[in-house]
Amino acid sequence: MLVWILLPLLFLRRIAAEVCSNQPADIGFLIDESGSVGVANFKKNLDFVKQFVDVFDIGNSAVKISSFAFHDFMGDGFYFKCCNDKASIKSHVDDINFSSGNENFEMALAFARKNMFQSVNGARDFSLKILIFFTDGRSAVQDGGYSLHQLGVIVYAVGVGSYVDRNQLDKIATNQSYVFMASSYADLVGQVHLPTEIISDVLTNPCERSPQPCQNQGTCISTGGSRYTCLCPEGFTGHNCQTDIDDCSGVMCYNGGTCIDGLASFTCNCAEHYTGTHCGIDMCKPYPTDVVFVIDSSNSCSEEYFNITKNFIKSVTKEWEITVNNFQVAIVSYADNSYTELNFDSSMNKINFDDFVTQMNPRGGISEIHKGINHAVNILYNRNRVVSSSQVKKYIIVLSDGLPSTPSMISTVSGHRIETIAVAVGEDVSHHFLSVITGGSEKIFPYNNDRLWHYMMDALIDQSCNICKRSEEGDVLFAVDTSNGWQNLDLATKVPTIINKILSGLKLGPMNKQIALLTFASSSYLRFDFNKYNNETERQNLQRQLSSFVKTTDTNTNITALINSANALLFDSETGARVSAKKFLVVFSKYQNDVTIEESILIKTLKENVEIFVVGLDNSDEQFQVMLDIASTSFHIGIDGDMSVNSIDTYISSLLEQTNTVYCELR
Repeated sequence: MLVWILLPLLFLRRIAAEVCSNQPADIGFLIDESGSVGVANFKKNLDFVKQFVDVFDIGNSAVKISSFAFHDFMGDGFYFKCCNDKASIKSHVDDINFSSGNENFEMALAFARKNMFQSVNGARDFSLKILIFFTDGRSAVQDGGYSLHQLGVIVYAVGVGSYVDRNQLDKIATNQSYVFMASSYADLVGQVHLPTEIISDVLTNPCERSPQPCQNQGTCISTGGSRYTCLCPEGFTGHNCQTDIDDCSGVMCYNGGTCIDGLASFTCNCAEHYTGTHCGIDMCKPYPTDVVFVIDSSNSCSEEYFNITKNFIKSVTKEWEITVNNFQVAIVSYADNSYTELNFDSSMNKINFDDFVTQMNPRGGISEIHKGINHAVNILYNRNRVVSSSQVKKYIIVLSDGLPSTPSMISTVSGHRIETIAVAVGEDVSHHFLSVITGGSEKIFPYNNDRLWHYMMDALIDQSCNICKRSEEGDVLFAVDTSNGWQNLDLATKVPTIINKILSGLKLGPMNKQIALLTFASSSYLRFDFNKYNNETERQNLQRQLSSFVKTTDTNTNITALINSANALLFDSETGARVSAKKFLVVFSKYQNDVTIEESILIKTLKENVEIFVVGLDNSDEQFQVMLDIASTSFHIGIDGDMSVNSIDTYISSLLEQTNTVYCELR
């Protein structure tokens, strides 16, 4: 319904004089000049604006006026910066000429938002903002006044005549109570007609208005009279918190990255293969990483294995860029206590690191491995290195036989974003305790190859770079000793059980594992080659072939025959062996005969291209020494003992992990 106050001009001026001189307000007008309005009615609308101006004090600290006509396009008009007195405003109102056309409400409202109420055109950050929208027609409305409302502009919509669409005006106005209807343009002339809400908006404490002037969830604080200040949330500034701070200002996104401004934050949209807060990390190179090596310096680590430890550390760090922005390394040793041999040093490089490792010496004492590991955890926990505004990764690499002096103190390292890896170094190693330390057999590695280097490169380089290739191709040869030294159930039950446990973890196929079997005693005998059972459909038949073995009357085991047969079988394409496949020999024996010098030479040659795993059922010192002479390393020895330290299941898990290959080649 029509709610107009018809007030004598003198009375209105007195109200304005009492309050408006202290209330800065930017009041804008959008006046419909479409063909349906006509020249005469358009002039009446302009007369209303001029009479409206007479009510308020005009000036930089009071009310300022902007007025534009619109049809299909914006017509004549002037901005807030135009005039600081009533005469100038009225003169510019008279200069607004009528242009006929259709209505375009969205265009006009967008103009008010993007142009009229902008500081560059004289709108003031600290002022109340009011828009009065006049029309006698209709136009498609989508956004309406929503975007203006979000900017804190109070919008009144005035509809003249019977053709206007009230629903459209509701979308334009701040709310439905800010919509007013007049029967004709004549009602705007003769006296000053003002909506009660405009007077109310001018009189009201700015912090009590709806919407209140502070935008973007700013807090409005009245500072007396009509003055106020806004406490802006993080990310916004301006008198009304209307300005989103450009968080990209001064930010560098490297390697082709693009900065995207957020709410009190920024995001670097990185080019392909780059990451980090500022895109400073090349994902096709190893991710910046802190590594602490924990080495056995106790009496249980002989001079031979201490030297193996040092050589392995130098080997696994090959091609590492030991610099302030890439790899950083430290070394902790343990014996009866733990010691920081080398702390993190930003000036360290690969040459200096290798020199330091070469000069290290064992300390001696009992093997308190848990102290060394806890020491390493503390070093990494208290270190928060950042590269390109991103936290580096953290690794502990334990080089040990896994045989602690205090077994009850061994536990898995968890939390702190630290990954723990073990390298089995020693004459005898415990797969069980190394698995406890790392949390799984997949993180235990032998010292005699570069498998750990490739594992780490695969973990630290993004997969999309295609630098690392995975392969499950493997030719696995089981060799079973059938000489007369076995107990009655060994060949009938124990050995088949272990073989089938290993088999259950292998996937069969042309791109996976292929199995062959030979038995040996005084000579070797091929049971089947790699051509026989080479896919999953043959698994049941294969299991039957491996379910039992017959003991012979031979009392000796011919290691020479075993090695020669294995070498021929694993590298002969006619037997189904594949050139591209990794080679594995798994030996089951009583290990009753010592290895001769000639056999040692044959074994050493075979080890260059084949990983040799050996499995025994007894753990006598004599048998263990024979196993050590045959196996690739002590890591490759498994004993089906009664103690958890000799758990065959843990050994089998480690064996299976070694049959899968990752190969990385840095660019």
